[in-house]
Amino acid sequence: MPVIITHGWPSTFLEIVPLIERLTQPERFGGRAEDACHLVIPSLPGFGFSSPPSALGGYTGAAIADLWARVMTWLGYERFFASGGDIGARVTSWLGVRHAQRVLAIHVSSNALRVALPGEAAATPDEQAYLDARNQWAAMEGGYMHVQQTKPLSLAYGLSDSPAGLIAWLGEKWSSWSDKLNLASPEVMDVILGHATLYWITNTIATSFLPYFVYDWPPGARVEGPQVKVPVGFYLSAAEIGGIPPESFARRQFEISRWSVLPRGGHFMATEEPELLADDLLAFVRAFR
Repeated sequence: MPVIITHGWPSTFLEIVPLIERLTQPERFGGRAEDACHLVIPSLPGFGFSSPPSALGGYTGAAIADLWARVMTWLGYERFFASGGDIGARVTSWLGVRHAQRVLAIHVSSNALRVALPGEAAATPDEQAYLDARNQWAAMEGGYMHVQQTKPLSLAYGLSDSPAGLIAWLGEKWSSWSDKLNLASPEVMDVILGHATLYWITNTIATSFLPYFVYDWPPGARVEGPQVKVPVGFYLSAAEIGGIPPESFARRQFEISRWSVLPRGGHFMATEEPELLADDLLAFVRAFR
């Protein structure tokens, strides 16, 4: 069963690597051989080893979803599942809208959710607390996005010139957005150095900012939930940006088939807790085989 998994920022396809054996050979980890998947793990356009689009519109989530559909055709997969977090969650959601005849189901993090209630709907106390937490996070931690969305080249020149500046920009996010990853440990530092090296040797930090620059370009960063006509599974964790949204908040936006609150892990779940994420994805896929 083919599954295309999309990474986010400040990540690369290396973030997904810890999932590979668990999803392709689940029997080695206590699972069932019949649950095994074929994985497609692309690098986002303009990220490491992936050519930049010929026009800025190619960096929108919808355009990348269309590209992924063509990739799956080239690889011979007519029907497939899709999963992703961060930018990958938005791309995956657009796959569920624009290619619903081919996508069996989508599996996404909370980044697929709009941070607003539809229409004039009144928020419940839990929903308002979540919205307040997201707004507070944006005020305290969202400077990176504002810069990358408005002045991406001003930042890119410095980070393309300084390896120390590049790894500091990436490492700070991995530290702040993860579930207490210890950047002083050799294992975690190897992960950060791997991503930084990939950005550095391919000189792609500048183009990795461009999905932010076109964030609000048509047809928009995130889908309208009712547009999604395929089953949707969410995986959540308390350490993800904004924490765990109230289920009612998500169900106002999507018809949800699976709602999984994982006990550990943050924004980089595939690297932080590959066992938890792989088990949840396999269980989700199993229901639609």
